[in-house]
Parts: sequence; structure tokens; C-alpha cells
Amino acid sequence: MTDEQLQKVVDRLSSGNVNKRRGAAQTLSKAQQPPTNTHDATLLRALSDDDPQVRTWIALHLAGRNIHLEKVIATLQPLYTHSNSKVRLTALRALRAVNRHRAPALDELVAACTDSDWKVVCEAASGLGDLGAQAGTAVPTLIDVLGTGQRAPKRKAAFALSSIGDARAIAALADALVDTDCQRQASVALAGMQLPLDSIVTQLIAALDVPATHDNAFRALGHTSSEQAVATVLPWLRNPNCRTDPMGVAFAKMPALSAKQLGLALDYAQDHRSELSMEHAQVLCDVFVRSLWPEALTFVVGLLGAPSLGITHAASQSLSRNGDACAPALPAMTAVLRGSESIPKILVIRVLRSMGAAAMPVRNALIEAVEQDPSLAYEAAPVLGHVAAGSERAATLLCALAEPDLLAVALGEPSRNLRQALSALAGVAVGSQRVLALCERAATLDTTHRELAAWVLVCINNADPRS
Repeated sequence: MTDEQLQKVVDRLSSGNVNKRRGAAQTLSKAQQPPTNTHDATLLRALSDDDPQVRTWIALHLAGRNIHLEKVIATLQPLYTHSNSKVRLTALRALRAVNRHRAPALDELVAACTDSDWKVVCEAASGLGDLGAQAGTAVPTLIDVLGTGQRAPKRKAAFALSSIGDARAIAALADALVDTDCQRQASVALAGMQLPLDSIVTQLIAALDVPATHDNAFRALGHTSSEQAVATVLPWLRNPNCRTDPMGVAFAKMPALSAKQLGLALDYAQDHRSELSMEHAQVLCDVFVRSLWPEALTFVVGLLGAPSLGITHAASQSLSRNGDACAPALPAMTAVLRGSESIPKILVIRVLRSMGAAAMPVRNALIEAVEQDPSLAYEAAPVLGHVAAGSERAATLLCALAEPDLLAVALGEPSRNLRQALSALAGVAVGSQRVLALCERAATLDTTHRELAAWVLVCINNADPRS
């Protein structure tokens, strides 16, 4: 809207035609570009217009601009109970705008929850939801709306109760899970409440069987800590039609699982590991890794050798995401490194890469694994750089990885092994003749390898200036 158009709208507020004044006032309440302060005198006059609809639209406009709030409040006061429901509705919208800028007025919103017009009730419930915990005194009124109101007000009341976050609303929202008018909204509200929901576990479990409430019932179960909740969620992991996101949220939000609950989940996973999809296995692996329970971590490490590549990927991802927090799983990873299967070893090495120096206890097992299978050297190099400082054996393995590529790089062919080995040798920092010879030859190559070789020599000198 241009300034010229805006001026014409403001001018119509002085028209003798009430419909023109109403149209102008409504247009101003929605205008993206508000009038300048030079129009305030006209707006204030309109705030005293004979027509209540004009007054409410202008009040909404001024409240949105956060100006003349005291006069706005005085104008609105008699309009909350006006005989015209449109006036009452706009007055509440203006009050919501006022509440954003000053201490909220609750009484008017609470009173409006009993209005005969369902649109007014919806506006009042939404206004109370805006205020969050400040609207705690309105909880009984909103519970009444949830239980006896029309469809739209029920839904607004559910969301408002969730926003307020009062424990008194839990039972009413649980009862609403079977109300087809608002069951989905009730499940969303319960899932969004940051309160313990152990008292309604039975109703949440029943809601899992209803498509409208299924996903959010899972999320709400995340606010419980009973064995019953865990036992209920687990069998859904075998249902190929069940989305994993809600289940993952449920487990992620659950308070720290007890040893009994973890044992229940672990027994289930062991009994049904061959029936789990990659996505469902990911949920369980995330639960077990976050628990840091040694038995559960050992199970996840064991999945690295599963015949299903999807499940091995899920286990590897869960362990890698938690980095050095997975230290309790190091004994199980050591056993894998000393085994005979190469793929599990590679996956363990990738997990170790995410752990940094915390992988130190597996140093000897890792070196032995690479000595037995040199094809692991590329994956193992970054780990050796973190944990094998001063190890002649590790330096020898890294030199063996790098040396075959010296000629290829000299001929202009790409090589990742040489860069990987030089980067790791900087961490190992062993000044053996073989390492120094490798650095001397790498220094004759391109800039990247020359700089890496120089850095290795700096690290060796820092570790042992005599070298």
C-alpha cells in the first residue's frame, strides 16, 4: 500500500458512511505498512467512534503497533460482552495483541471461554495458550471446554493446555484421546508436555492402535518410565508399517532407563535381531549406546558382524555418533579386532576414529590387526595417529601404506594413501630412518605432500629434539 493509498484509507475514518469507516478500520488492522504518527489524532478519534466494529478494528490496529495501550484497554472493556459476536471476537484479538506488550489480562479471556459463539471461545482459548504458564488459573475452565465444547474449541483448548503445561490437565487430555472430535490434538498436546505421564500409560498404550493418535502416543510415552511402556513399545519395532521417528522420540525422551528396562529391551533385541529392519535396529542401537550400559554396548558392537548390512550400518552409526562416550564398549571392540572377520574390524576402526584419544586402550589390538591384515591400514591410519604416539610398529605400518604411492604421486597420479599416512605419522612422531627417508622423498613432490612431510618432521622434532 502506497502512502497515497494509506492516506485515503485514514481519511475514510471520518466518513459519514459507517460501512466506509468499518472498511477503513478493518483495512488498517491488517495493513503491513502502518500509518505514521501524524495520523494518530484521526485514529484516536476513531477509537471513540459510534460504531463498535470500528472501535474494535482500530483498537486491534493500535494494539498491534503497541501504542496508546491504556486508551485501547479502556475502549475494549465494554466490548467483550457486546451483543454482536463479531465485535466480541475482534475485541479478544485486540486483547491478545495487548497481552504481548504488557502484563496479561486473564479474566476477560477466561470469561470468554463460556461465550455462546464457538469462534469467540476458540479465540479465548488461543489467547490463554499464548500466555503459557502464566495462564495457570485458566486450567479448570479450559478442561471444561475440552470436555463439553464443540469440535474447534476442544482442539484449541487441548493446545492451550499443552502450552500451559499444568499437571491438572493430564487426566483430561488422556480422556480426550478417545474423543474423535479432538483425539489427535489431545495426543499432540500430551506429546508436547514436559511432564511425567506415568499416570496415563494405559491410555497412551491404547492410543497406539488408533491411526490419528499413534505417532504422538509414542512420543508421549517418552515422558514415562515404566517397564510397561518399554514392553509396549518394543513389539512395534517388528511392524514394518510402523514409522521409526515416533519410536525413536519415545526412547530418546524417556528418563534414564533402569537396568530392568534395559534388560527387557536387550532380551527383546537378542530374541528378534533377525526380524529387525535397519530403521528399527537404529532405534534400539541408539537406546543402548545412550545408556552406556556395558552389556547393551557389547550387544551393539556384536551387531557389527550381523549378516544384514543395514543392521551393521545402524550399529556403526550409533556408536560413531556418541564418540568417546562409547569407552565402555572398548573391550568388546578389542575382541572384534582380534577376531577373523574383516568387515566388523573396519566398522570398529571407523567407530574408533570418532573416539579420538579415548581409543588408547585398543592401541595394541589395532596394531596387531593391521599387521595381520595390511588392507586395514588406510582405515586405521587416523586412529593410529591419535593413539600410537612413539610406536615404532605403528610407524612401520604407516610407512608400508605410504611407500607404494610415492612413485605414483611423482608421476602425477592421485593417491590418498600417502596423504593419509603422512597425516598419521605426524601424530605417531617416530624419527626412524624409514620415516625420515619417506619424508625426504615426499618433500620432492607437490606442495601438499611437501607441507605434510615438513609437518611430520616438526612433530618428530618436538617429540624428540635429538632425532
